[in-house]
Amino acid sequence: MNGNIIGEQFDKELLLEIDKRQQTHGSGLNNKRTPAQIQYLNNRNAWLKLASSVYIIGEDTKVDFATKDKTFEPKSLDANEDSFPDGVERLKAIGIQDVENFTGNQLAQKGVLFNTLSELKLNSDGSFDKYESRSGVAKTNSLYNNSSYGLGGTNFGLSPAPGLIEASVECINRGSIRKAKVSLKAYNKFQFDMIELLYLRLGYTMMLEWGFDKYIDSDNQLQSMGTTLIENEFFKTAKVTQNSILQKIITYRKLYSYNYDGFFGKVTNFDWSFNPDGTYDISIDLITLGDVIESISAKNKVLALSANQIAEDINDSTYWFFSDEGIGEIKDSAIVGTAGDSQISYYMYQLIKNVKWADRERDVNVNGPFFSWEHSREHYDSFFSGDYPSISLPNYNYFMTLGQLLDVLRSRIIPLIVKDNPELVLNVENDEITNICNSYPNLISLDPKVCLIKPEFYYGADSQIDELIIPKYLDDLKQFSFNVGNCYYGRVMNIYINFEFIAEILQQTDKKGQLSLFEFMTKIVTGINKALGNVIDLEVIVKDDNILTIIDQNPIPNLGLNSPPSFEIFGYNMSGSSNFVTDFSFETSITPDLASQISIGATAQGSSTRNSDATAFSKWNIGLMDRTNPSMVDTPGSDFTNKGTEEQDSAWDAAPESATFTTKEAVGSALFGGLLRERARNEVLNLVFTRNVKKGSSTFFGLNKSESNEERNSQLTIRKDVPYKGVTFDNVTYYTYLTLAKTLDIANDIKDIISKAFSATPTGKFITAVQAYFYDESEQFSSNYQLYLVRAFGGKVKVPMDNGNFKSINIDDDEALYTTMADDFTSEGHQSFNGYVNLLNERIFAETGKPSNKSGFIPIKLGMTMEGLSGIKIYNGCQIRQDFLPPAYDEAVKFIIDKVDHSISDNNWQTSIGTLAVPNVQNVPTSPFTNMTYVGSEGGTYDVPVNEGPIDPFNLKRDKPLIFKDNRKVSGKKVNDATYGEEISLETAVSYMNKNVQNVFRNFYEGLRDGGYEDYVITINAVFRPFSRSVELKEENPKNASPGRSVHNYAAGVDFNVTDPNGKMFKKEERNPWIEQGIVAMAEKSGIKWGGTFSGYVDSVHFYVQFDRNVALTNAELDNPGKPQKDWDTQNTKLEGSPNTVNRKRDPYAYWKGVGKLSIGNEGSPNFKQVTGITKSDIEYFYIDNGDGTGIYETVFKGKTFSFNLSPNNPFVEGPISSKDVLRYGRYETEREIVKAYGK
Repeated sequence: MNGNIIGEQFDKELLLEIDKRQQTHGSGLNNKRTPAQIQYLNNRNAWLKLASSVYIIGEDTKVDFATKDKTFEPKSLDANEDSFPDGVERLKAIGIQDVENFTGNQLAQKGVLFNTLSELKLNSDGSFDKYESRSGVAKTNSLYNNSSYGLGGTNFGLSPAPGLIEASVECINRGSIRKAKVSLKAYNKFQFDMIELLYLRLGYTMMLEWGFDKYIDSDNQLQSMGTTLIENEFFKTAKVTQNSILQKIITYRKLYSYNYDGFFGKVTNFDWSFNPDGTYDISIDLITLGDVIESISAKNKVLALSANQIAEDINDSTYWFFSDEGIGEIKDSAIVGTAGDSQISYYMYQLIKNVKWADRERDVNVNGPFFSWEHSREHYDSFFSGDYPSISLPNYNYFMTLGQLLDVLRSRIIPLIVKDNPELVLNVENDEITNICNSYPNLISLDPKVCLIKPEFYYGADSQIDELIIPKYLDDLKQFSFNVGNCYYGRVMNIYINFEFIAEILQQTDKKGQLSLFEFMTKIVTGINKALGNVIDLEVIVKDDNILTIIDQNPIPNLGLNSPPSFEIFGYNMSGSSNFVTDFSFETSITPDLASQISIGATAQGSSTRNSDATAFSKWNIGLMDRTNPSMVDTPGSDFTNKGTEEQDSAWDAAPESATFTTKEAVGSALFGGLLRERARNEVLNLVFTRNVKKGSSTFFGLNKSESNEERNSQLTIRKDVPYKGVTFDNVTYYTYLTLAKTLDIANDIKDIISKAFSATPTGKFITAVQAYFYDESEQFSSNYQLYLVRAFGGKVKVPMDNGNFKSINIDDDEALYTTMADDFTSEGHQSFNGYVNLLNERIFAETGKPSNKSGFIPIKLGMTMEGLSGIKIYNGCQIRQDFLPPAYDEAVKFIIDKVDHSISDNNWQTSIGTLAVPNVQNVPTSPFTNMTYVGSEGGTYDVPVNEGPIDPFNLKRDKPLIFKDNRKVSGKKVNDATYGEEISLETAVSYMNKNVQNVFRNFYEGLRDGGYEDYVITINAVFRPFSRSVELKEENPKNASPGRSVHNYAAGVDFNVTDPNGKMFKKEERNPWIEQGIVAMAEKSGIKWGGTFSGYVDSVHFYVQFDRNVALTNAELDNPGKPQKDWDTQNTKLEGSPNTVNRKRDPYAYWKGVGKLSIGNEGSPNFKQVTGITKSDIEYFYIDNGDGTGIYETVFKGKTFSFNLSPNNPFVEGPISSKDVLRYGRYETEREIVKAYGK
């Protein structure tokens, strides 16, 4: 299985190329080298190209970058109003007179830097023709010519043509961003002016390509490099997009067996120097498009929401606790506080205000992207006899999945590039299935103020939990935990993020009030990591230069990854392979924060502590021991004694008293007067009154057990009336002098318990019962995770005491603490879970010798420099033949690539990779889940397929373009007889969609068309579904969506089958082929969701745009006034907020009281309930103030809207639309219509 994971395998074609190269370099050892191998090894050169995206605006230039909603306008076509376009003047300024031959793309095509300055010629259909070669010496003094010598005129002699000198590409931020530096030289002023106009353009995009002129293909034949992206794609103005260019780079890498690479980026800096010989040395800095993640603001303003509007929304709330109008309940929240200056908070604000959270709509509020904790809790309390406590902090009631948050970024934060087909400057990958992370037995969110997950609970052989009450409300969350055999993992995108936590992050700006998208998401995942006990280590990355996603830096045990490529780095292998690695390095870099792990790992067999997981370092030390430091254990907490340090004594004196105690004799008399035999009495007094919290100690409050009772009595008697205190000193709480004996009142209360226990067994059980009563289990709140779980949810658990016996703790579900979200309980959860994980990992290490994955990266770095090779990705796993390394290294660590750099100069291309080491956690026979018994919250089993892209895209026999076919039917009838069963164009397929999502689907379909999907067939089965058909489907199967709740009701979703070049049709019920052949990934790049991730069923043929169904339904009502719902036309209904509904507000004077007479009729008229059978959820009152003295009153009754237009022409409309009398009139008129429609 595979996904966005640490150690991801190389592309299979790249593995073949590595093997071919190593075999070619090893040829001659066991057999004679072929002529092709000799030529490949001795006559291969690197090449370098650079092309500009600068487009010169001329007199007759058509600016065709437009959308249906917005047209691109250059900032100025003629700034100085001299009747000459500015682009023409720029050309004339550098000496070009025949400007008509240089406008548009023409200058960029003439200025491709490849074998000096080359002119790229295109055919009339836009396909590549040739490069106009430069030759000879200029015979005239013209500035622009095709000569090798004389470009720029001959006034200062014959200058050679300009050209590239070298280029380098460097990874930063672990590959999320790549930088390139290109060096070139110009030999006169005109050449420099041309280059300045084309390439020294801050913010403009450039295409840099490089590769080898020869390579060995899959048939082991020597081939010459053909044309590339610059010739074939880059100058197709009408079609080229950033996404298509990046996809084509991947395509050309595979086409040329990874002997080609490309870099599409924008200019960030440049510098140049003028030399004494009249030449110019120029340097250009480029950066990949993903760098915008550090400049996009996460706090874009919301102009439509004012402070007055927020105040009015709060006042309009019904104030019923967690009502569907919940803004009033969270009026002091960060959500409300940031709603006016952040699109993200505004989105959450609107959800809380408008969503009917109590509705049990599947895939929305139940197992969907949103979760209301309190509404779910109330539901299960009502119907399943639960007694779960209400959440204590209403601000923290609402959640959305991480996948949904990324959707919000895509739709509301990331800017669009305005062109024929608008595209995001940064794509988002949030596929639910392929984005996976670590999981752990009994993992819950330790801080629900940050996030929630749906947990899985397990009992181990040593479990002390007798019962765990698992709240039913957790069932409403999407499934988080899955497993394939012995590999257990979680779905990153199914982690639910708390709305208030998101809003709090949005408040954490810099001094200028700024918060970048990268900073925002980094803070989000940092909070998640901590809340989930740091068993996952999520990181925000940008992969493939412009795709934002999230990856777990901790390797997932037993993931079943294929073996990474093994690089030969030294000498020959007897199998006949050798290295194309030219240099390597191996070094360690130990940081201070790893010092404790290393120290613990150096002890015998890696002794465990609750506070440190050192198993990764212990792997090196198997069979070894430091005889001066053989073992380490946790330092136990210490109690104050009579004689403490000055600081301890000061802390004791400063602490307030909790109670005042009598002497031992008085307490003993009150407790046991005459009940016990002397021996038993003394033993009980010894256990109860002289017990020390410190384990393993024979000293009790400074008294030694070897002393006689009289001596102990004497010492205790001296300490008369010593107060009981809980003193915190140096982060440890101490209970001094009289630790557990509290007051005579408590003593009297337990007389009966002691008497019964003593009667049962005079010594053993009696003493155990007394000790258990006095044992304070709070000492284990921060160390016993099983106790923590029972305290969180309710149940029964046995707590171990110092003497080896157990105390039984019972917590009712109504006493559970999870919903309190108290800070101290959260802290205890973190500490106890950390100890639980470390000790469990140590157990596994002791049994298997395999380290924990929790250590993350280990500071061991391997570096390699090799002959140029493309296609290597950050976080790919790799290995080397380790004959020259100590043998323990191969078993202890695996190498993960964290840096891929390239250098192209002097006809040579070199690739340098850097790696980090991670613990080797694959093929572990025992995992934390081994010997665990699953007890609750449903789990899942599902394999994660790998995206391998389209199959055989370069087979010469397969050259038909992507085909679309119309197969649409509704209720068994063909939608269009003329096109049914026929091929249709891409644009026709797009036209089936709602006009508000057509650009999104156009990008999707074009991505498939240009992404190597030749000979694939897309058969479209369904797009638009009328409301009438939804009614029929709902009657056939209650699980089907209600009218207005399906994306098909608005033509915002499509169902299609895909047939691949081998004739295999991808079906609805199967997920793998859709993912494996890249269809899902291509959809995600365009912001389209996939039905294969639905939680309740699999609908892999379904692709759709996510939107708020409530908003769409409201817009549909407004578009179809007076029509019955079944007749509504919703094919092009607006899916987002409509201007007509921006001012829609609830009538503050009208609400359902359950009783009351109608506003119409004479005295004695029946009330609403009698007339209609109305219930609370059936009716809602709204009004719209148009701001011009007119408005609309709307009463929504049983899903149907009854409207009445309000204007000064009405007899009762006097004053503002929002006044009580005007609204009462509107309510009167709409209620009259309701009575007419529903009256009995």
